[in-house]
Amino acid sequence: MAGTVKVEYDELGIRLEAIIEDLKAYFQASASMTMTISMECICRSIMAQLEKIQSEADVILACYRRVEMDLSRLSLNANWEILKGVKIQAASSRVDRLSPSLSARYNSAEADDELRRQACTPETRVKVLKRVIDWTRGDGDEATYWLNGMAGTGKTTIAYSLCDELSIERKLAASFFCSRLREDCRTVKRIIPSIAYQLARFSLPFLTVLSASLEKDLDVHSSSLHIQFEELIAKPLQATKHTLPEGLVIVIDALDECDSKESTGRILDILLSNARNLPVRFFVSSRPEPEIHDRMISNQTITRLVLHELDKNEVQEDIERYLRAQLSRMKPSEDQIRALVAKAGILFIYAATAVRYIGYDSFQSDPHDRLHTILAQSESAEDGENEEIDQLYTTVLRAALGNRRLRKVDWENMQQVLHTVVCARDPLSVSGLSELLQIHNIDRVRAVLRPLWSILHVVGESELVTTLHASFPDFMFNPARSKTYHCDLDEHNRILAEHCFERMKRMQTQFNICGLESSCIPDDMVSNLQERVVNAISSDLFYACRYWVDHAKAWKSTVMDGGPKPKERDEDWNIMYEVDGRMVQSA
Repeated sequence: MAGTVKVEYDELGIRLEAIIEDLKAYFQASASMTMTISMECICRSIMAQLEKIQSEADVILACYRRVEMDLSRLSLNANWEILKGVKIQAASSRVDRLSPSLSARYNSAEADDELRRQACTPETRVKVLKRVIDWTRGDGDEATYWLNGMAGTGKTTIAYSLCDELSIERKLAASFFCSRLREDCRTVKRIIPSIAYQLARFSLPFLTVLSASLEKDLDVHSSSLHIQFEELIAKPLQATKHTLPEGLVIVIDALDECDSKESTGRILDILLSNARNLPVRFFVSSRPEPEIHDRMISNQTITRLVLHELDKNEVQEDIERYLRAQLSRMKPSEDQIRALVAKAGILFIYAATAVRYIGYDSFQSDPHDRLHTILAQSESAEDGENEEIDQLYTTVLRAALGNRRLRKVDWENMQQVLHTVVCARDPLSVSGLSELLQIHNIDRVRAVLRPLWSILHVVGESELVTTLHASFPDFMFNPARSKTYHCDLDEHNRILAEHCFERMKRMQTQFNICGLESSCIPDDMVSNLQERVVNAISSDLFYACRYWVDHAKAWKSTVMDGGPKPKERDEDWNIMYEVDGRMVQSA
């Protein structure tokens, strides 16, 4: 055994010496040899292996083998220019013809000012980032990582921090941060040429192969997405994979912000079907929009992380750190910090919006009064404290309800479901909404919910539908903020009271519906009472019986104050009003 190991050492040593001699010759022959990011990354890998060799004797042979592989890659990079006889300037000129979106790079000039991209506050999102970075360094087969989060959960800041970390390690091959704010950042056809451009800047061998492809067809970047990907990314990567360092990652953020759902679906299909065959990995972040969600969920070869399903305490601890760091200049009290954290829930966007409002004009515009205004939950938006989060919600609603291809009946169902979710006293399930609202097709309810996934949360197998955060109902109920999408709470209380009453009228009368052994046994002494109730009484019927009085009472109070009278359903409403006052009071 010892003799075999010695022979391997000797053979490996000979190969290493040969590669090093070749490298010496290449570098001596070209005094102006370019040190690309790809080559720097390989050199760092070699240094890491040498450090391991010095500290762990039992892995010396494995480390030497890794050094051999990295030196081979470095050698291929170093002599590529000589072997291909390529003029770098001419190749670069061809690549410039791709018309890449430079604004979409994660740290572009526009990122700071116009697009307001930034990294996570230090010591926040540590666990989330560790999970993603561990994936980039792992040996698993999952070539794609999907960071899924509803509106305002901090996806872009996490993606930005990931890019920062990968850039330090020289493992960031390319990045494309989508944004509705700029045409060049929201157009799907700009994504692939932009990634190819950055890969060419990252690796000299990739540049030469891409240049050769462009020499054959200078307009290939204007072809279909499939041809773009094949000619600009897949083929050049395959041709140069032996020269590239391991662990390279391409980051695509906010894919849902692209302006064409069909194109978004197509580019995602292309990525998911090709990712495992390429020497790079893809990190994709987005809201759970249908065209993305369906494809990601059906693909078993990706790693997923859902931000709005993380432990709430963990998220709120990060939000507290963020608020303390950002508001340190004004020194808010502990109670004020805790109150802000409670208001933020799991939404970093709420915390960030609050900080921008409180710290307006570098904290020179009475920040304590502004903080008090937020904590007092003022309904007035005239000072603009809700502007950013209002824009966020309006954007989502415009995309859902403003879809011109939506049939009138679907538009009405979507609005009805949306208003019911924000007005409901307790969350209703998808099936409960279907029955209560008499939308007699549960798949239709699911369909109208799909465009609203970014602001409404459908919880697991129960399919309970909830709002993501209390700020969304606040937005919906304030006509000055939600404008066209305003939900008239008084009017919808009337509608829900009617639906509840209709649901109870449809119920088949049945004594002892839960099959209890005796009415004399207290509830806390009945075994499996909750299970019996769930099995015997549907969620919508339970909701109707429990909350019709709440909705009727809330609407009636506006009638008593001079609000609109009920529609032509006098008999039903008279029955409601004649219910024992004690029941109304207890509600």
